[in-house]
Amino acid sequence: MKKTLVALAVLAASGSAFAQASSVTLYGRLDGAVVNVDKANTANQSLTAVGDSTVATSIWGMRGSEDLGGGMRGVFNVEGDVSVTNGAASAAGLFRRGAFVGVSGGFGELTVGLRINPLIVTWAGAQVMTSNSVFVTSAAAAGFADFFTKNAVTYTAPKLGPATVQVQRGLGNVAGGDSKGAVTALSAFAPLPGGIELRAAFQQREFGGTAGTSANDAGGDKETSLFGIKGTFGPTTLAVNYLKNEVKNATNTALATKVDLVQVAGSYALSKQMQVGASYTQFDGKLTGQGKTTLTNLQGRYILSPRTFTYLQVGMADNATVGIAVSPVWSVVGGVAGRSQQAVGLGAGRHLVVQRAVPPGVDLRQVAEIEQAAAQGLSRLRAWQARRREQAGRDVPPLPPEQSAHVGGQLGPGRRRPDGEIGLGHGLHQPSAGGIVAGIPGDPGGLPGGVGEAVEGRNHGMLFSRRL
Repeated sequence: MKKTLVALAVLAASGSAFAQASSVTLYGRLDGAVVNVDKANTANQSLTAVGDSTVATSIWGMRGSEDLGGGMRGVFNVEGDVSVTNGAASAAGLFRRGAFVGVSGGFGELTVGLRINPLIVTWAGAQVMTSNSVFVTSAAAAGFADFFTKNAVTYTAPKLGPATVQVQRGLGNVAGGDSKGAVTALSAFAPLPGGIELRAAFQQREFGGTAGTSANDAGGDKETSLFGIKGTFGPTTLAVNYLKNEVKNATNTALATKVDLVQVAGSYALSKQMQVGASYTQFDGKLTGQGKTTLTNLQGRYILSPRTFTYLQVGMADNATVGIAVSPVWSVVGGVAGRSQQAVGLGAGRHLVVQRAVPPGVDLRQVAEIEQAAAQGLSRLRAWQARRREQAGRDVPPLPPEQSAHVGGQLGPGRRRPDGEIGLGHGLHQPSAGGIVAGIPGDPGGLPGGVGEAVEGRNHGMLFSRRL
């Protein structure tokens, strides 16, 4: 409580005590599974292991926005990895998945900093039941796992009807040549009537970058193009995707990878909670002597709650002796050339979202005052209950956690009494004009809703705390 008050006091003291409409969201996701893999290595040995992110990537991050006026908003996002196997973050950096800042408005959105590649966003959206054991393993096997673009300037155009277009340029940061180590990527998405979605994306990565500095800091020239169509018809979703990738070697003198990828996929919703799906991906290596590799994935998912899910996944990789080798499951084993590998995994995932919103015109000093008054009021109520239990042996139950979670207050017209006391209660209405609502951070469950939001549509009796 003291930490919250200090933080609010600092915010109130810095410049104006009034904040523009803004929000900061802490979000994350964890995904773990127990996986068994047949022919996990060249010795054809099997493996049972705990796998991280086999369906959805385990992440954590913060994003936020602020109303700048005139229809413009300031935006930011930082995002990193976390492994459920050992709790470690990626060695590539704390926020290796995203670290950018920018502005948005009627002109679209313009950001500067590390951001996900539009090609990868399109590849993810093209999936029917997105799973890292298809989405990521395919990208890695076919040589286009260029997930995050360093030194990126990213522009997302305002919607052209229903269509969305995004363009990204990752700078090489190399003197003497703007194109050295640079990345150019663009994507387009168009939903059509009848549940049809069209997608296209392209990237060009240029040779000559500096390791650890340039957007394309390793390898030669690369060109990747992707086209996809997806349709949803009631409980059924179907998709067909085509991707072509060409990559030169580290000295940029010859092709190292040339592959055509074709994928067909479908899913069926058995209920609101349960979905099943399958995908078949074929990699056709185009260099001399290369054969075809296939990856088949079967999934079943069950939604336990809006934030928790479980899944059963089966992966089957039939790898060519020469050419592309793909893993049947992400993060556990690699693909083994000339082997038919199978993997079965049973796992669960959990989403986390915590948001703190501050509406326009809220005096943060009043928020601190309400929260402190609510804490004092709750303490007095608990003390009153304890006294009642002691008197004549009366059995008065402790204050229930759900009531503790709702203790808060509102300032505004009609809510501060003439003697200066703050109205506090359980189950507060939407604030009247100029009013605000706040609760006790850290109390069981927290206050439902954010500062300034509706809490409940009824009152359950009021407490009062002397104005400080």
